[in-house]
Amino acid sequence: MSRLKLFIVVTLGWHATLVVPSPEVRRTSQLSELSNLQVYNNTLYVGGLDRLYSFDEDLNVLQSADTCTGPCKSNYNKVLLLNETGQTLMTCGTGNGGICERRLLANLSYVAHSSSSGDNTNVDTLAVSTDRNRLAVALMWNMHLFFIAVTYGENVRNVSIRYGIWENIFSHAYNALTLRRTLFDINEVGNYEGNSKLRLQTSPGSLSSLNDFVVYYKYAFQYQLYTFLLTNQKTYVGDDTFVSKVARLCNYDPTFKTYVDMELGCEADGIKYNLVQDATVAQFNGTDYLIASFGKSSDPEVVIGAGVLCAISMTNLNSDLSQAKLEFVNGYPFNLLKRYLEINIYSNFVRKTSL
Repeated sequence: MSRLKLFIVVTLGWHATLVVPSPEVRRTSQLSELSNLQVYNNTLYVGGLDRLYSFDEDLNVLQSADTCTGPCKSNYNKVLLLNETGQTLMTCGTGNGGICERRLLANLSYVAHSSSSGDNTNVDTLAVSTDRNRLAVALMWNMHLFFIAVTYGENVRNVSIRYGIWENIFSHAYNALTLRRTLFDINEVGNYEGNSKLRLQTSPGSLSSLNDFVVYYKYAFQYQLYTFLLTNQKTYVGDDTFVSKVARLCNYDPTFKTYVDMELGCEADGIKYNLVQDATVAQFNGTDYLIASFGKSSDPEVVIGAGVLCAISMTNLNSDLSQAKLEFVNGYPFNLLKRYLEINIYSNFVRKTSL
């Protein structure tokens, strides 16, 4: 099993260093559990616990909107996605059954559209888990569609899989990755095979629950012709070891048939850091790098202590992923019963392997 290793930038601890701010540093008053940021038209939009905020360049509050109404007890923001074309902000959180809402940039208190939290017949209803530890990430795919990856957890619906004579061969499944319109419905591209969704599933004949197949989506970004995902998940289904993986999708393939992934590792002073925490893409000396922070833990939901920053050029990352795809196509040995994702029996809807 090959493993992609990133080179070390710096080792650091998970604690804040005391810094005396310069006169240019701007600060807000204390706000409750901020989790996501978006910037547009010289305005900063922030998702916090039970509230959304917008700030001007001096960090003065322009708007403050309640996101926890009715029976909601607490709403921790998981997704904050800005749609410049529609002049809206999409938010998803742990409150109100994990539903997502679309709010106007000009009036954050006004909910222009929301996904249904009570429609039990619609398997494509958009909702994130009400468990704070089960993440979700999203990005605008183009002007009219957005991509979202939802970690399975409490209040995320199961989906039945049926293939004629193969009916119920897959005991549990859910739409892990979907490409949706801004009204939250799944984008249709002309036929069943082309529905823009990718399912996480249990193995055929397995009695295990989807909790055994959890993929923690940590970061999503687009670079050139591709969409990338960084995740924490088990090496393969049934293993006890959690690792980080990088997945790649082609932006010209809304059916997700181009899905390929491989393990992503980071090592410093002989110590392997197995869980990616966050990432960004930055340019140094004319070269684009993926820079990621890693921690070390046997539990993706509990990562404490020292961590490291690692980096790899995007050119090398794309090259390694392409090689991983070729190895699989050419018959790289892998037990398909240990896979995470659905394979369409008739058309090889998606192929996935751990390399």
